[in-house]
Amino acid sequence: MRAGEATAAVRGMMSERSVNVSRIGSPWAKSLFDESSGLHLWLPLETHLQDAGGVGRLLVHEWLGPAVRDMVAGPFAATPLPGTAPAEEAERFVAWLGCLHDVGKLTPAFAIKNRALAGVMDDAGLRVDRRLMPEDSRNLRHGVAGQLITERWLIERHGWSKEQARVVGGIVGGHHGIPPSLTEVQMAAARPDLMGRGTWEDTRRELLAQVSRLHDVDRYLERWGTLTIPQHVQVLMSALVIVADWIASNTDFFPLFPVGTTPTVATDRTVRGWSQVALPPPWVPTAAHLPVADLLQSRFELPEGSAPRPCQRATVETAQAMGLPGLLVLEDAMGSGKTEAALLAAEVLAERSGASGVFFALPTMATADATFGRVMRWLDRIAAGPGGATVSLAHGRAALNVGYRDLRRAGRTIDAVTQGDLNIGERLLIHDELPSVYAHVWLSGRKKGPLSDFVVGTIDQVLLAALRSPHLALRHLGLARKVVILDEVHASSAYMNVFLRRALQWLGAYGVPTILLSATLPSALRHSLVEAYLKGVRAAAPADRLARLSAAQRRRRTAPPEEAGVGDSSDPAYPVLTMATTHGLESRYLANALPSSRVGWELWPDDGDLVGELRGCLRGGGCVLIVCNTVRRAQAAYRGLRAEFGGDVHLMHSRFIIHDRLRNDAWLRSNFGPPNDAERPRRSIVVATQVAEQSLDIDFDLLITDLAPMDLLLQRVGRLHRHARPPRPATVGTPRCVVRHVPDVTDPVPQTEKGASAIYGDYLLLRAAAVLAEVAQTGGWTELPTQIASLVAAGYDDDTVTPPTWAAALGQARQEDQRRRQMTESGAKTWLLSAPNASRDLVGWLDSAPRASDDAQGRARVREGEDGIDVLLVEGSTELRVLSWIDQVGGEVVPTDVLPDLRLARAVAMSAVALPASFTRGARADAVLTELEQLMIPAWQRSPLLAGQLILPLIKDGVATLAGRRLVYDQTTGLEEVSLD
Repeated sequence: MRAGEATAAVRGMMSERSVNVSRIGSPWAKSLFDESSGLHLWLPLETHLQDAGGVGRLLVHEWLGPAVRDMVAGPFAATPLPGTAPAEEAERFVAWLGCLHDVGKLTPAFAIKNRALAGVMDDAGLRVDRRLMPEDSRNLRHGVAGQLITERWLIERHGWSKEQARVVGGIVGGHHGIPPSLTEVQMAAARPDLMGRGTWEDTRRELLAQVSRLHDVDRYLERWGTLTIPQHVQVLMSALVIVADWIASNTDFFPLFPVGTTPTVATDRTVRGWSQVALPPPWVPTAAHLPVADLLQSRFELPEGSAPRPCQRATVETAQAMGLPGLLVLEDAMGSGKTEAALLAAEVLAERSGASGVFFALPTMATADATFGRVMRWLDRIAAGPGGATVSLAHGRAALNVGYRDLRRAGRTIDAVTQGDLNIGERLLIHDELPSVYAHVWLSGRKKGPLSDFVVGTIDQVLLAALRSPHLALRHLGLARKVVILDEVHASSAYMNVFLRRALQWLGAYGVPTILLSATLPSALRHSLVEAYLKGVRAAAPADRLARLSAAQRRRRTAPPEEAGVGDSSDPAYPVLTMATTHGLESRYLANALPSSRVGWELWPDDGDLVGELRGCLRGGGCVLIVCNTVRRAQAAYRGLRAEFGGDVHLMHSRFIIHDRLRNDAWLRSNFGPPNDAERPRRSIVVATQVAEQSLDIDFDLLITDLAPMDLLLQRVGRLHRHARPPRPATVGTPRCVVRHVPDVTDPVPQTEKGASAIYGDYLLLRAAAVLAEVAQTGGWTELPTQIASLVAAGYDDDTVTPPTWAAALGQARQEDQRRRQMTESGAKTWLLSAPNASRDLVGWLDSAPRASDDAQGRARVREGEDGIDVLLVEGSTELRVLSWIDQVGGEVVPTDVLPDLRLARAVAMSAVALPASFTRGARADAVLTELEQLMIPAWQRSPLLAGQLILPLIKDGVATLAGRRLVYDQTTGLEEVSLD
């Protein structure tokens, strides 16, 4: 149907059904032409604003949870209104914001987007300049217009100050994810042709007054113009408006009407729509005062009679008594039970703080997947309640996790989709009967997933809270509702730590109880992370907020357990639990959970004779882990050992396709995890990269590792003699760690291995080498875990005595390290969110943020040097097939002219792998991307699993040519570059 015909048809239908369309009832918010029925559908702006306001109020009342509800109510509690509860007033305020959010659509700039409905508005008295074209709407975003309209109305009609009006205007203007800048608002004011004058202004004032009356807001407007709303509270309100708008814009829940109908919105429309969304009530924890032993036994599958370990007892007892808001830093040996301690403490802190969920962040997707199962078993024991608990796995490949996929299925069912009186298809809805833990249909995807009650994901998901990016307020709302656990915090690079410190500032501002876990945390890093959190608390916690903390809560202090001592946070004892609150820092020194063991260290100046070493020490059997710093070195070591030891040698690194990595990880855990019914291999050699370094409960008899910074070396040692087992072979019966490429202390020009230097820099490598040299000079033994803290301190403390022969080399390396660190941190600040500032509004909060962003772009910006190129491997050239060894579908043809079915799409997605670094740098990266983009298949772009992905066909025997270079993929060695000769 042509534009002119559409306009005539719409006007005809309007005149048939409503002879006199009111001026305030004629503006439209949404429109749809249903091709199958030939009907025009619309939603009046007035109706949409009422929908969003009602949903906003319900979000606060029924979904938000006590912690964030109290925070949003805080400005109203500071000067309470007699006869009105602060929480109820906050509900009205958020509802009012929802009613205002789309007022910018009552402008010619928006109206002209649909000429037919603009004609109806014209008939009702809202004249649209006929010279305006739909493309002119791009010159005035309706969010910017809405901010300007709202601010003018509050200033001119209600006497608000410019500063206070801008607080509300910034929330209205930012409801599409990025608050407008001052410049954008000023430019909008200079376009009266797009804003509309005269009748347009009168109609907007009438509409604003009408929707404000809806929630009995009139009597509050004068008072609200005097309130102080801190910036972090504005962020949460902004997020609630975004969520309310999204729900009210979902035509499954809030259907459109046939054009010609001017509906009168009743309360039951909001109630019906809200009930169909079916957001569950907040999770309610009930663990705050249970004895630690009872908590442990009821939450985890432990042998009968198991007692809490020292770190578990201390962490839970401290969580039960500490002042809030607060941060806990638990430093204890690998395998000491830190994960269980953190989950138990999170329950306690959630109940005490009013949090309604937990966010558990880990270093990598692989460790997040591994921890997801453990968290799910814990959740099954704590999630009983009226609505159960919603869960999300938050990383780029969550859709490929089988356990998470099952949870998503549990929360879905098919029902009819209606638009007005029309049945136009099917939709996914919540089951009537749900398991206690499930993935909610609506709370899915990269933007909404973090709003689930429980989230397991990579640390990127927390770092992104410090990145200026669209819809950042939603991420903040998701974190603000929870207790946050950050595991292996030592693993973040200097670049990532810039974002981590800023994210911790915002967590402190929100009062989010936070738990940091590490076995090898340098004291300087611990100090900087603690200080960042407390800065945030201080920035958002004026004296009146601290005064509202109960005196009893402030007085409650952590009593040291019998096996521990108490001191200030600078003491180098280990294990240690540090508590940081507004009252200061306290440390509890814990007893070791694990028996102390003597680890022998042997230093090699080069690669050494791996074959000869292993031939001797494995003559009676044994299991060896060899950790290399680069994939290239691991592949080379694997080949050299495979020639001697055959099938006893296995290779693990990050350059396997997802399918093979999952297989490798499962084999690794099954054979080298905690003692179980599976028979441990008599002789086995695992060659790995950093994928085996942390967050894996695996156990080997002998460790051979490349030189790395001291904390990471100790992480690797954590895989050595980890569990009590029957007598190990005599030749590997004592824990021993061989470190390769350790420079000689007598050499005034020490040389580090090139690959390690590129990753870690020479300074930390030489510091670790100096520590190991001193260990070797004093007998070659260390007591672990007792000496972990002192070894890490020696590896990072600039004042530690080092070999005199290295003085010049270390000084130069230190200067280079500082230069690189400064450059790194400066680069991170390009995208860094500003620190929380209670006195600021949101206008310009995300200035310079991109208008569109996805998770891959975000991860690249918070992980320096990790913006590599992933490809999907397929077989063939003209006819593409699934890789032949993929389970069940291997070798099947994948159509390229139509969308592949879900089974094939998932198999292709499971074939993702990262290209070698040599393909992702400089001009070669440009050539690689150009070539790969030419291979993109249009039909695949409609698949959620394949859209935007690059494919690399393997033409024959696993070989591909890319940018003039040859790549080969093998199931046993992974992807690597080979010579063209």
